[in-house]
Amino acid sequence: MVCPQCQQPASSHVYKRGRFKLGDESLVCEQCGEASVVTFWRFEGLASHDDRTSFMDRRGWQTHRADVA
Repeated sequence: MVCPQCQQPASSHVYKRGRFKLGDESLVCEQCGEASVVTFWRFEGLASHDDRTSFMDRRGWQTHRADVA
């Protein structure tokens, strides 16, 4: 899970609390102090993971292509 306000990953304590909350319940970020519903935390976590994965895929492809050429 990632804070939708400051984009920081949830601490282990916040993650443990948010893991079992319903989507419309609030979760407070320990980094910025802002509260957002758990659904937004989960969505940001998934979106951030996809962005990192696609970046690494492109980077790996470019590195491989440079090695071949």
